[in-house]
Amino acid sequence: MILTVYMKIPLIVLLLIFCNLAFAQKKFSHKELVEDLAFFGNLLINNDPISTIEEKQASAVSLEKALNSFDKTNLTTAEFIKYLRSLKSLTKYDMHAGISFTDTIPPTNLFPLPVFAIDKKLFVNTENDLIPFGSNIRSINGISTGEILYQLTGGDTTNTFKLDKLANEFFYLYYLFLGNPEQFVIEYSLNNGSDPKTVTVKGVSVFEYLETDARKIFPLHRDFVFTQYHPEISTYYLSLNSFLWPAVKDRKLNTDPFRHFFDSLFIDIKNKQVRNLIIDLRYNPGGEISTPFLLFSYFLDSSLSIKGTFRYPASIPFQNLVSVNNIPIADSLAIATLNKYQQHSAIEGEYAKGATVQELFPSPHQFDGNLYVLIGGATASASVDFTALIKAYNKGMLIGESVGSSIHNTTAGLILTYQLPHTKLEINTPIVSLDFSDEIIKKLPEKYISPDLKFPMELRYKYFLQKKDIDLEETLRLIRQRQSEESN
Repeated sequence: MILTVYMKIPLIVLLLIFCNLAFAQKKFSHKELVEDLAFFGNLLINNDPISTIEEKQASAVSLEKALNSFDKTNLTTAEFIKYLRSLKSLTKYDMHAGISFTDTIPPTNLFPLPVFAIDKKLFVNTENDLIPFGSNIRSINGISTGEILYQLTGGDTTNTFKLDKLANEFFYLYYLFLGNPEQFVIEYSLNNGSDPKTVTVKGVSVFEYLETDARKIFPLHRDFVFTQYHPEISTYYLSLNSFLWPAVKDRKLNTDPFRHFFDSLFIDIKNKQVRNLIIDLRYNPGGEISTPFLLFSYFLDSSLSIKGTFRYPASIPFQNLVSVNNIPIADSLAIATLNKYQQHSAIEGEYAKGATVQELFPSPHQFDGNLYVLIGGATASASVDFTALIKAYNKGMLIGESVGSSIHNTTAGLILTYQLPHTKLEINTPIVSLDFSDEIIKKLPEKYISPDLKFPMELRYKYFLQKKDIDLEETLRLIRQRQSEESN
């Protein structure tokens, strides 16, 4: 599929956008756009680690047709992103690929309210004076919510990953694909299901939006890590929003900080004689690929070998390469990171291929109680690997919604970022395709791992209105119920 548009930087850093705003509104000539399109297409096709040779040849034909028929001129970077996104299926990529932007948000006329998607519907995600919290947005400027979601997700309104992203990116994606009018006519209905109401509001600046976004209700826990102990039901809650340790972000990745953290955590759990552990991965987009295996070792009662295979393009272009795994290309560590797979691979035609083995041993701080793992659309990449291990080896119960990325042909490990010559858009291309062993894949035939327990939209919305976390609250209720049954 075509690359996903996403923000490369946190919302609070968007203040830097205005330094580059004039460039963002610059229009590019037909010649410049064609050259960027050619670079973009050839880069995608070359770096795609999933497609077969025949599929890549078909993609090259599609690119040639796009270049021959390209009649655009005087496009801004935002307009060029729209065009690139309209190119369907140049290659096979997953959620790791993307077009990064840092300079294409206008100073005014942004959609003013954070939203939250539940079952293909949009709800107001903040308390404000415009529309009550939890109101169902039915249309904006005469366009139905269904059509808006269709455009903003590229037609994939069932994709939990894309829907979850709207909690952070709706304001920008609306501007990018539907424009930035001076005012928004919003049709909505209140939480009691009354007749629709209509309100007209002005667009806001990015500064005003950021102030409102900081007050949004969901997700409730946004820190890197959050823990809570419920002694009355002997239950420990761990919210882990990344498998990339903040202290080593953008630098050499290793599992040592996580090993120290996990050891301390599970020692505390053992000292408290915890019977139930809830691990919340609903907002964990992944990170260092060895970390989920490390975490899984705390649930093992015997040693285990997790086998897998990987492949990546034999020839990697360096022209306009900006960074490797967010490490600037000028840093020697970037090249070392790029070369780490070469020590364990061999060239076979247009691909380098290799095998991996993760030797896991039970941790001395092993947890042998009841495990519950909360998952959702933002559960992706390495956190899906952990979910897959839990499900494949029947180590716990999955609760929530389907995960946001597949364990089949997932692209991870090496993310190369390139800059287009003229528009300067940054293109992230994951070049390594990773697969679990056939033994594990056979246990997990579905493309996206689904939960063992999922709650209906009506109940989810009821908790949303109460500003309560349905997945966590219902898991705690389930634990109480089970303990009550055991005591009777």
